[in-house]
Amino acid sequence: MDYSSLPDSEYLHSLFRYDASTGKLFWKYGAARRIKAGDEAGWKSSKYLQVTIQGTHYYVHRVIWKMVVGAIPINMQVDHIDGDTTNNKWDNLRLVDQMTNMKNQTIPINNVSGVIGVSFHSASGLWQAKIGHNGKKENSYHKCKDAAILWRKQKELEYGFHACHGRTK
Repeated sequence: MDYSSLPDSEYLHSLFRYDASTGKLFWKYGAARRIKAGDEAGWKSSKYLQVTIQGTHYYVHRVIWKMVVGAIPINMQVDHIDGDTTNNKWDNLRLVDQMTNMKNQTIPINNVSGVIGVSFHSASGLWQAKIGHNGKKENSYHKCKDAAILWRKQKELEYGFHACHGRTK
């Protein structure tokens, strides 16, 4: 996956039409035997929609950002605000650094507590809440799960985590 060298905006506009209200990208012409003008561009690979341009795969949300705004600065990422990586509506995309993007994650599928950053610490017999911010990690241990969740949620507010952080997929 090539992150940095998206084709220039003018070229992308010659290939695609973007509908900001639906978040869909459409081919302007038949780009291959199976692709006709007006077809929706992209396929889902892993969790993101991708499109192939001259043999190189690109994430659709990054193509859209370049078409609408222009270059994506180095070390910046296009975040899906609601966590739905196929929702490329313009009002669901924002440009953020990696640290901000990490504050808008879905809960891992192996989480058993129901809250990101909260788990049972079997060695101590306590509930552990942990959080990372600005390269530092904090831990807190509690007798009950609710107290660990409360500590974690307070820290998320204090550190500016997105309201959608920790949502289920």
